[in-house]
Amino acid sequence: MLITRNILSVSLLLLTAPVQATIIAYDMLSSSSLNVVDYQNPFSQQFVSDQDGFDKYQAVSSASIPNSLVDSSLSNPSDSLGIVDSQTDQDSFFGVNDTLNPNNPSGDAQATWQFDISGFSLSSISISMAAMGDFETFDHFSFSYAIDASPIQILFASAVGEQANQSYTMANGNQYLLNDPLSINGQVLNNQFQQLSQSLIGSG
Repeated sequence: MLITRNILSVSLLLLTAPVQATIIAYDMLSSSSLNVVDYQNPFSQQFVSDQDGFDKYQAVSSASIPNSLVDSSLSNPSDSLGIVDSQTDQDSFFGVNDTLNPNNPSGDAQATWQFDISGFSLSSISISMAAMGDFETFDHFSFSYAIDASPIQILFASAVGEQANQSYTMANGNQYLLNDPLSINGQVLNNQFQQLSQSLIGSG
């Protein structure tokens, strides 16, 4: 079973146009969205335990947010796990924690976004991501896309560094070293959001 130290957060998704790099669609960017036609998440608020999660959250307003996603070290110095600073980061984000649970025996979960990009040509998609934990080899996160009726393609995919470790810094400055960090497209993640981008060409 997944342990509570396996957490991943996604803060935004951008689609940009090529000439002036205009942002044409996004979600969870400063808690707002643009050109989101549809969002589907059958796992939203479906887990009995408030420590299991696969949903959009905000640190101060989400009653069911898993503690593992929130860095409360400024008010609780013993807190050694978290990503979103409970005192300074109030923006919405998508958080994942322990999807393998009694309400979801397979552990698999999927959410989908549909954006209206009519009249635009794409050059890249970006997502800001953070992760903290001692991950297992069977922990897998992927982000795929399709434009109109085109085939679904993998955009970002994770891997676990079984022979590596990663340092994580909490809001109060305390640092923790954990084994088996998560990487996305070869970029090792920590609990500070970093933007990852992939170039693509398409219009819809």
